[in-house]
Amino acid sequence: MSDIDSVEEYKRDCHARWMLDNMPAEGIREWLKKQPAEFREDMRQRLNQEREKRRNRGDINPNSNNGPR
Repeated sequence: MSDIDSVEEYKRDCHARWMLDNMPAEGIREWLKKQPAEFREDMRQRLNQEREKRRNRGDINPNSNNGPR
């Protein structure tokens, strides 16, 4: 992830959680396509990390398609 301050890190992490809770996978993919490359990759990594955390906690079905990979 890029060199961003802790407030921006927090905002992006919160946004990733919100997206996974409130948007369908296709909506997330479409949103990512509209973002600048560096930001898009950063958010994709955050989304995938959050998705993996949820999977490890048992919060989501491992076979679900909730978000990008």
